[in-house]
Amino acid sequence: METGLTVAQSAAASLDRVGAAIATTTSVAEELAAHAREMRDASTHVTENLATEAAAVEENAAAASEMRATTNFITAAIVPVAATAKEQSAAAQQSARSTADLAGELQAIDATAEALRDQAEALRGLVTHFVVDDEPQHAPGVPFAAPTGPGPASRRGAVPPAGVLKELSFRAP
Repeated sequence: METGLTVAQSAAASLDRVGAAIATTTSVAEELAAHAREMRDASTHVTENLATEAAAVEENAAAASEMRATTNFITAAIVPVAATAKEQSAAAQQSARSTADLAGELQAIDATAEALRDQAEALRGLVTHFVVDDEPQHAPGVPFAAPTGPGPASRRGAVPPAGVLKELSFRAP
């Protein structure tokens, strides 16, 4: 973005210099045309030769005027492009800052998730050490089935429904 902005600004400055050179050329060409007319009046013998030169000078003056108009047109077209490039550069910088902020927030979320995983693993380790001392007793009329899925209950034995536990003890690993 910075390179595009620099190129656009350099091009605009170059076109301004070309416009100044064209204006100088136009002025000189107009002066030459005036001198040619004076010389034509002063000398009848040179008139035929100067008429050709005057026509060429006038063509050059017209071409220089046309070039000046073209330069002004191009300059008018480049100025908004340079302004847009500058705006886009600012927008790109803001986007980069926002992306950096988002990356920092994602790193913080990742660190929090890692800490939660570590805490969950520590809790999982603690829960696997709790065992029931007595045989499970069932409330009358409540069937009791041992869990079959993964987890501490299936590794250490069935855990009775809530309210039936008599006592829990902690065994050190």
